[in-house]
Amino acid sequence: RRIETDTIQKRLKEGMFLIILTALGTTDAGCYWGHNGYGCGTEGVWISWGSWSTCSSSCGLGSQLRTRSCSQGLCSGSSKATQQCQGIGDDCSSPQCTKRVRRNVNTLTNSEKTSLSLALQKAISSKDYENIANFHGFPETLCSGVCCPHGSLDFLPWHRLFMVQMEEVLGEALPYWDWTENGSVPALWESLAAPIKQGNLLSSPRCNRPNLNTVIRSSSITINANELKKKTKTAFMATTFAIFHDQISLPHNEVHVSMECEMWDTRTAAYDPIFYLHHAYVDKQFAFWQELQRLRGLSLKMENHPDLLKSLPPFDNKKFNKLQKTHIFNWGNETFDYKENYCYEYDDLTFDGKTPEEFLSAMTSSFSPIFDLKPTPPLPTVYVGIILPKTAPSGFHQFALCLAGSCVSAGRVATFGSPSQNTSSPGIVAKKTHYLVEYEVTDLVNDLGWEGSESEFKLTAKLANNRLEVPAPVVILRYRGVEVGSIGTVVIGPKQQRQDYGDLLDKFERIIGGN
Repeated sequence: RRIETDTIQKRLKEGMFLIILTALGTTDAGCYWGHNGYGCGTEGVWISWGSWSTCSSSCGLGSQLRTRSCSQGLCSGSSKATQQCQGIGDDCSSPQCTKRVRRNVNTLTNSEKTSLSLALQKAISSKDYENIANFHGFPETLCSGVCCPHGSLDFLPWHRLFMVQMEEVLGEALPYWDWTENGSVPALWESLAAPIKQGNLLSSPRCNRPNLNTVIRSSSITINANELKKKTKTAFMATTFAIFHDQISLPHNEVHVSMECEMWDTRTAAYDPIFYLHHAYVDKQFAFWQELQRLRGLSLKMENHPDLLKSLPPFDNKKFNKLQKTHIFNWGNETFDYKENYCYEYDDLTFDGKTPEEFLSAMTSSFSPIFDLKPTPPLPTVYVGIILPKTAPSGFHQFALCLAGSCVSAGRVATFGSPSQNTSSPGIVAKKTHYLVEYEVTDLVNDLGWEGSESEFKLTAKLANNRLEVPAPVVILRYRGVEVGSIGTVVIGPKQQRQDYGDLLDKFERIIGGN
């Protein structure tokens, strides 16, 4: 009986393990028991794939599953396959497209401004305004935490959907504030009292609100348009979506932090009407860069980024999102075709007075090839590379450029978050938790007479303070016209080691210092 009991227990254990192996997609589990049954150790034959399952989404992008089984041995490959699908339920008919044209707020007529003010007041009175603004931040009842992504590649697609959502509530095209040309805060909507949903439960970190449920604006706002233009230009030189995302976050963050009060905090920023003028321009920058990528022949590679092949909450949830166009097209990669999917366009795609074609032409004309055979090699473009956490509280971070012990203030970058937000993985740096942004300092180097005779290879940089708990900035050298984030030489300061930067410097061809 003991022998029979042991045999039964053994068979039960084998059967349980067989179930596990089968669930994992193992094709001939019996061979793993050392049995010499038929087919063990031989190449099996796949039986034809089964039919695709029903699309997981009744409207918009979803996924499908199909399976197959193996006969007469072991088969290489997977027994399961998935693919993207488009839901075509009864509620999924294409929305009617009446294309809106977004224009510079400073070009609007008085009657157009009046119409937009009446539209916003109507949205406030109906509570549609605060309900849509709630998509972005507080109260955190729609998603796990705030819905808006900052520090991830969903940032630009998510905010594109968000602008469409508010635009639909207004019933008119959102104007944009081009803060690279005009640093004065637009007067549109300034006289309206914008509500904060449950604002009495959340104090402003920078300003005291007389009315806890109403937006307050700082009385001393300074926007440096030239500085923002410089940072935007650097972002447009990027040729990958990830690097463009990281670089364009710098001017975006700076506007938020410079505005103080509600705009300082991710939880309350979207309750301030200026948020929509600001982000309409960030979206226009996104559209301009998309056209640059098309001209570079890189648009398809951009749209197929794996981090964008997913839905974006709460737009994918019909409980919160009643707008058909943003519910149907709620995946990150679907936001790239904004004209077709969301029915809007811009009055013009220009930056600093240049079309995308003219911008690329200007870049090409300044290019000095690495193989240029001249008695004196071409001078490099000099950048300071600053390490930033993907999540961090709002604030400015000053940095200095140094040569032979002499240091001068070189610039600042901003992070945008909330006071309750912790810095991601302090002291541990990796692409998963941090990113590297570049700030050009070539003119400063020239003004100081620090260029030439390979002085650039002796430059170092440092932060004025290290509240973010990150390694010191690096100096990046590359030839003019070469895109940001590509090949180049990195100079690490004397107090840092190469390993301090994790995998953030892997893309560079040469690293000096930091042994």
